[in-house]
Amino acid sequence: KDIKLDCPAYTLAISALGMRGLRRRAVKMLTKMRRNSVRADNQCYTQAIIAADRVYNGDFAITLLRRMIENQLSPDTITYNAVIKAQARSENRWEYALALVDEMQDRGVQPNEITYNTVISACKRSGNWQGAFSIALSLKNVGIRPSIVTINTVISALETGGKWEA
Repeated sequence: KDIKLDCPAYTLAISALGMRGLRRRAVKMLTKMRRNSVRADNQCYTQAIIAADRVYNGDFAITLLRRMIENQLSPDTITYNAVIKAQARSENRWEYALALVDEMQDRGVQPNEITYNTVISACKRSGNWQGAFSIALSLKNVGIRPSIVTINTVISALETGGKWEA
């Protein structure tokens, strides 16, 4: 006998599959939900974005974010941070990461230290030490005090760009 799952059950399944490394199966749960007429919520999409992070590229995370918004859901800081992290893991996606911060602010979602550290990491991965340094300098303007993580990430970006000597 089939058991009908609700949205929280699907969210748990997506999260568990993602943690087990079965990331493609986790993302496919969104399709299964739609087929079974179960409406996905913010947590469900966020878990799918997190699960997809290491399998798909940054474009896929943005596609899931757009689908979420099309379904009249409101992504929060955690969701945006997951999408930005997917950009940071992809090559040369720092501009997308930065654009997502602007989108967050336009939608009334407050970026946090994790948001900015992740954008700095995206700059570092892309070899954009100037962007990483500039973002770190601008944190004061948005009321965020750089943490040791921020400082280390900027130093690493400078080192990657050949602008730091120990």
